[in-house]
Amino acid sequence: MREKKKAFTLLELIVVLAVLIVLSGVLLPQVNRVINKARIAKAQAELEHIKSAMLAYKEDVGELPPAGSTPSEGNLDGSNAESALLSDDGSTGWNGPYIDSSIGTDPWGNHYRYEDNDGRSGRPVSYLLSYGPDGAKDISNPHTTSPSGIDDDIYVVVYNDGD
Repeated sequence: MREKKKAFTLLELIVVLAVLIVLSGVLLPQVNRVINKARIAKAQAELEHIKSAMLAYKEDVGELPPAGSTPSEGNLDGSNAESALLSDDGSTGWNGPYIDSSIGTDPWGNHYRYEDNDGRSGRPVSYLLSYGPDGAKDISNPHTTSPSGIDDDIYVVVYNDGD
């Protein structure tokens, strides 16, 4: 007598495959959302760290690190501000270094930015920002009110009057 071999039928395999496809379709967006939240949290933490270094510099020197002579908004990595935080820039009272290494880029590979308004425009605030996942400045939020989370820019406010 011949024994009957037990195996999955083609229909059973198709059903299992369909269930796996549906589950991956539901879970993949959730995984991407969690990854993006982690990147946002990392950018926020790095900006807060840079802010602390800048305020320590201001405590010693009397003003925020210089942004440079070209536009008041510029990349932080390789900037005058980064140099002032890493090594003595000749400012009276400098007692750094205020950061351990170069600033680098945000979690999306874009430059962190520094808008230095110290003593300019009558606004006692400067901004450290990441343009977020899209890598572009959100023109709908000129960062003059509060950090409301409009669009995807991530930023911290550095109050020039002592914070």
